[in-house]
This record gives sequence, structure tokens and C-alpha cells, in this order.
Amino acid sequence: MHHATNLAAYRGYLRAFVARTAQERDDTFTSALLAIHDEAPEALTQEEIASILFSLSFAGHETTNYLIGNVVRRLLEEPARWDAVVADPTLIPGAVDETLRYDPSVPVWRRVTKRPVTLGGVDVPEGAKLFLWLAAAGRDASIFPEPERFDLRRVDASKTLALGKDFLPFVNPDLSKFLPHLHDRLTMNPARIIACPMTQHGHEDTQQSVANTA
Repeated sequence: MHHATNLAAYRGYLRAFVARTAQERDDTFTSALLAIHDEAPEALTQEEIASILFSLSFAGHETTNYLIGNVVRRLLEEPARWDAVVADPTLIPGAVDETLRYDPSVPVWRRVTKRPVTLGGVDVPEGAKLFLWLAAAGRDASIFPEPERFDLRRVDASKTLALGKDFLPFVNPDLSKFLPHLHDRLTMNPARIIACPMTQHGHEDTQQSVANTA
């Protein structure tokens, strides 16, 4: 209940922030969105701008947070993987892509159809609420050979949908900024990482174990 109350309060703060920025424009992302709103108020409402800011708060934090934990987890569960990446840092980008494919930060997401569509032989009406299992896309054998095998050298791992596709194309998440910091972690003694129980999608557990190395 406390968590839900805080989230509701945060949404309220963002609504007020958008309304305030609408009156006092500046050189920020929010003002850029409000410029779009000015041109077509119904195409992008202030409520939707607040929702975008809310989503970005987590998209820019939780996805990276969980990604770091998942990468470290997958490398440590097979010591040879860890040793390979420490010995050859050029494997780091592949390790990130393969982790996103094999164990994505956000396994599922929600969408609402804007028009009737047929997917896989199933007719989906307009306004249907969909629960997209993004993690399943990374295990599609028609795209990824031997999908159940974690492979640091997989050449097609970047085809993953772990971070979605064409969402807010004007926002460019630059994972390369994250890679040097990951390398610093990988070159330390893995014994410093505190072991903890891991579940099938142990995001919270691995997140805590990585945090304990700081």
C-alpha cells in the first residue's frame, strides 16, 4: 500500500510539473513534448506527456539496473564466461545483447490495439488489451538457433525485442555508455560479489548482490 501511495503521489507530481512547464517553457524534453501538444492537443495530451515522463523514469532506470544484475548473474553462473569476458573485453557488447535476449530486464509489457489486426491467425479487435511476453521472443528458435543456450559469441543476439521496437524513436538509449562501467566490474575479483538465492527471474536478488559490491 505504501508503494502504491508513493507511485500515485509521483504521478500527481508529474501532472503538476507538466502543467507548470506549459506556462514556463525551457530547453528540456518536457517542453519539446509540449510543443507537439501545442500543434495537436488531441494527438498528445498533457496527461499523456505526464505518462511518458512516468514511463521514462523507470525505462531509464529499472531496465539498466536489472540488466546489470542479469549480466553479472549469467556470467557468474558459468565461471568460464566471466573469465572469457575479463580476458577479452570486446566480448562485453555481445554479453549485454545476449543477456537482453536470454534474460530481459522487462519480460512482459502491455499494449492496446489502435485498430483491428490479425496476429498468428487470431483476430484482435480495436481496443484489445494485450499482454506481450517479450521474453518469449528471445527464445524463438526460428530467429535464434539453440535459443536455450547462453552464447557470448552469438552473432544475432542484437535482434532481441527486450527493449521494444520503435518506441519513442527520438529517444536513443546509448548502451555504450554503460559498457565501460560494466568492464570495471568484470575485471574485479568475482569473490567480492555476495552470493544470494536466485529465482527464474531473480531481478531483485541479483540487483541486491551487485549493489553490495559498491
